[in-house]
Amino acid sequence: MAVLSITAANVLPSTDATKQTAQFGEAVTQGQPVYRSTADNKWYKLQCDGTALQAGEGTTTGIALSPCSANQWGAVQTGGSITIGATVVAGTVYYANDAAGSIGEFSDLGSTDRVFIVGYGTSTTVIKLLLTSTGVSVA
Repeated sequence: MAVLSITAANVLPSTDATKQTAQFGEAVTQGQPVYRSTADNKWYKLQCDGTALQAGEGTTTGIALSPCSANQWGAVQTGGSITIGATVVAGTVYYANDAAGSIGEFSDLGSTDRVFIVGYGTSTTVIKLLLTSTGVSVA
């Protein structure tokens, strides 16, 4: 299975969404998983390529809700459900991918990738966010 092909204009928080204002340290688009750096408190694209910090460990994580350039302010969703702007499968668990800011299924992860759960599909367009670093790598 390939990583999700997210249409940024179709990313929408649900009524149960937990959101916060965020300053981004790099350019992001709606629907990308992000984490807040403990070094500068700015938000960056999350990835699971084996780097612990980038796997969201010990940091606040979420999904970007607004397109931003580096050092601009926008919004991040940190809980609840989100219309992710891509086709998903109800009951399927989705993970941060090793390409920065991408989401895919477990089969997309490679050896030594950190396992970071984004959430699970509740319909063909909505993901319930779990945003959980498991602290383990794929064997």
